[in-house]
Amino acid sequence: MGSTKKEQYQPYQLRYAQLSDAMGHPARIAILEHLNSHFRANSLELIYVTKLSKSTVSQHLKELLDSKLLFERFDDYSNIHYYYLNPRAGSMMEEVVDQIFRRS
Repeated sequence: MGSTKKEQYQPYQLRYAQLSDAMGHPARIAILEHLNSHFRANSLELIYVTKLSKSTVSQHLKELLDSKLLFERFDDYSNIHYYYLNPRAGSMMEEVVDQIFRRS
């Protein structure tokens, strides 16, 4: 399969595609919903919530982190990674959707 010529697209189009990919799996939606109602969570909590393996949850978290929908913080005291929903996640989606569907 050929490579995508990303330079031919507007930045908001690329961003929307990235956000859509990040939210394109039910497990990722479950993670986002959990973090929206529980300020933070570690990977063990998210494994329990999604009922998926550690490696699968890790891949989903990577996708959400890469899209900037989540933040990660390492707690030196407990030696645990915590994940937080980006407070701007909803508005980031709204901004790109508004650009796509606004009428000129």
